[in-house]
Amino acid sequence: SASLAQVHRAKLQDGRDVAVKVQYPEIRDLVHSDLSNLRALFRAVGVIERGFDLMPLIGELSEHMPRELDFCSEGINAERVAGFFEGRADLSVPQIHWDLTTTRVLVSDFVEGIKISDRSALERAGIEPSSVMQTLLEAYCEQILVEGFFHADPHPGNLMVLPPGEDDCPATVVFLDFGLAKELPPASRQSTVQFAGALLQGDAKAMGNALVKLGFKT
Repeated sequence: SASLAQVHRAKLQDGRDVAVKVQYPEIRDLVHSDLSNLRALFRAVGVIERGFDLMPLIGELSEHMPRELDFCSEGINAERVAGFFEGRADLSVPQIHWDLTTTRVLVSDFVEGIKISDRSALERAGIEPSSVMQTLLEAYCEQILVEGFFHADPHPGNLMVLPPGEDDCPATVVFLDFGLAKELPPASRQSTVQFAGALLQGDAKAMGNALVKLGFKT
């Protein structure tokens, strides 16, 4: 059970297990009401604190929250990122069942693995946490710096690990829940690389310049 929907385990007529994500019936109206209340609150803050503008946050939320309520959009996001990982046995995205999916119901393959934050369970399964971290970092570098589109909700509930299989298959990091995804323009990707390089070199001035290019303001 989460803020926008519930997820249930189910079985298809052919016996396959699937995860069924069902949106709360009243959530769309509640989201629009909350955004309206936040907009009024942030405007009031802007009047009191002239140098503290929170309205861009409302703009970002207003753009992305309606997309999170469209499960067809979520399915498209999932398949797009799955395409980035083709050819990698250590990264996976559950398959979407489009014949059973609508804007308010999303059906995908059911995956039973280990929560990525459960270090003891990973070690009991013979999985080295540092290798999982390496895989996760590579996945995000691929999404953000190469493809410019990424899974933007990477909390532990949305990341699972499947133990190594036969034939020397590695442990697999599984990405779940693509309701929140973000597209980055090429200039943003370049500035992100510049910031990372400046951070590693300890160059404060270059870090500042990269942050300004990324749109950070003080």
